[in-house]
Amino acid sequence: MSEQPYESKAKRPSKAEWANTLLLKLKTALDEGMNPEQALETLTLRQYDFLIDYGVDLDEYVLSPEQRQNIHDLMKKGTGRPQFPNGYDKKYPKAKVDLYRSIEQFLLEQGAAVTPRQKPNFRDIDFDIDGVKYRIVLSVPRT
Repeated sequence: MSEQPYESKAKRPSKAEWANTLLLKLKTALDEGMNPEQALETLTLRQYDFLIDYGVDLDEYVLSPEQRQNIHDLMKKGTGRPQFPNGYDKKYPKAKVDLYRSIEQFLLEQGAAVTPRQKPNFRDIDFDIDGVKYRIVLSVPRT
């Protein structure tokens, strides 16, 4: 007597069908008056991960249009640097500025052509002596 493996007659749902089933579960929970957090808690962790991996935007289902707009505005705003009308005006230590100016003056006395920067940074000095270009970088290593 040969044994045949058990074959399930029920067809396994496709990923799209499974996603729709889980989204219907969320919608039903929201329609019953649950808040978004409670509605998401009706899903198991595996179901939640499936929806995220499948690419479902859960915000669309659990947040109101006003909440989605507020989140969108916050994300759009960003946390970039503040914009200054005349650019950022950094304060440099007096000792570093004096050292920079002394080196620059020495190079000029030696006949070097110092290339001016558009905005002085008191860090890089580009110069040319006898057709050879050089750069001196003043840096303060962290200790």
